[in-house]
Amino acid sequence: MAGRSTVFEAMFNSTWKENEENKVIIGRFSYTIVFKAITFCYDYLLVIESEEEAMYLLEFGEYYNIPDLKCEAESYLIEQISVINVCELSNAAANSNAKNLRLCCFNFLIKCLKESTAVEGIETVDVEFRLELLNKAFCVVQNF
Repeated sequence: MAGRSTVFEAMFNSTWKENEENKVIIGRFSYTIVFKAITFCYDYLLVIESEEEAMYLLEFGEYYNIPDLKCEAESYLIEQISVINVCELSNAAANSNAKNLRLCCFNFLIKCLKESTAVEGIETVDVEFRLELLNKAFCVVQNF
């Protein structure tokens, strides 16, 4: 685990209580998410079964600094982007510092804007993200 996560590495190679007790208690996430994340750290195949699960794995990867896990969850979520979930996914991207997912959501929303496609839950999207979308939608390209 320490080889995949700088957070776990710090826990196990220091005077933290996790190292002294030789155990880590992870209470922020469900058993399923913890199990999948930990087994992934030991090179087992990661099977993501839903968008919700992928968002929790993305959050776990960010929280414990496991870049490979974040990448897997991000890739899964990028493939799932639709008008129904793009707003929720853009918020998940912002909360988990998932730059590729954020960019894909941004580009998807720009496309929806250009095509006048209705998007569910746009009012729930982070204010800064919405302002950036608005600015991009009305940007002027100058040719010199």
